[in-house]
Amino acid sequence: MKGSNQLPEWENFGELFVKGILWAVGNFLLVLIFIIVPLLIVGGGVLYLSKNPNTGMILIGLGMLLMVLFILPLMFYLPLATVNFAKRGFLGFFEFVEVFNKFSLEYIILFIVVVIVISIISMVIQLPFVILKFLLIFANPKLPYIVDVVIAFINSFVGFFLGIFQYRVFAKYYKKKE
Repeated sequence: MKGSNQLPEWENFGELFVKGILWAVGNFLLVLIFIIVPLLIVGGGVLYLSKNPNTGMILIGLGMLLMVLFILPLMFYLPLATVNFAKRGFLGFFEFVEVFNKFSLEYIILFIVVVIVISIISMVIQLPFVILKFLLIFANPKLPYIVDVVIAFINSFVGFFLGIFQYRVFAKYYKKKE
């Protein structure tokens, strides 16, 4: 956010830990805000199933449709809200007008490109291990579990750097839109 191309130093782990907890709480609250209405409708539909199955199924279907419609804006909102949190603190997550004002066709295209790039990198990295796992199934049914552990380790490592890449891209976009 400060315009530097270098990563910040990993000092003061206590403060970083607190910011991480605040980030997780902010993300959880945002997800809750965006999907509370669809969840209530689905819950009402489930409760209604025993009394009137048709109405219950309609409510569940409506709730699921609303869930999809609410999750799409949430997917686009979260990256910019995270950058706003980094800039303005915890309440930056909830500055809806400020964050939504940064939306544009450029942002949507950027978001889609980032998702595609991350997906391709992840698939290319995982493909050899998936092939190895498939081949090991025939040798010994227990060997693929070892590959699963290796894949989990690699995904954690690569995911960390892909996350840095992702938020770096969104932070640069955010800064450009200020």
